[in-house]
Amino acid sequence: MEKSANTSDKTKKGFFSNFKEKHPKATKVIVTTGKVVVGTVVTVAAATAAYVVFNNPSVGMDCPRAHFNKFDNPKVGYKSSQRANFQVVKDAILHKTIMRPYKCRTCGNYHVGHKH
Repeated sequence: MEKSANTSDKTKKGFFSNFKEKHPKATKVIVTTGKVVVGTVVTVAAATAAYVVFNNPSVGMDCPRAHFNKFDNPKVGYKSSQRANFQVVKDAILHKTIMRPYKCRTCGNYHVGHKH
C-alpha cells in the first residue's frame, strides 16, 4: 500500500522560525541577552549559596538589645547559621538592607541584626 498523498516534505514553521528568517540581527540580540541573563542568575545563585554555606556568624555582644528588639519582644531566632545567612540574603534582596547574623548568648539561637 502506498502512503497517503497528504504527506509532504514541507513542514510548518513556527513563529520564531519565521522571525529568525525575517530579523536575523534581532534574533542574535535576543539570544545574547538570554545568555547574559542566565549567566547573571547562575552567578548570583552561586554567590548566595557560597555566602550561606561559608559565612560563620560571630557571637553576639552581651547587651540587652542582642536578644530583644526595640519593642522589647524577643528577636526571631534561627536554629542554624545557614538559615540565618539565608535570611540575611533574602532581606538584602527584598529590603536592600545589609544585616549581620550573630549567635545570641541568651538563647543560643542565631539572630539577624542591623550592622551598627
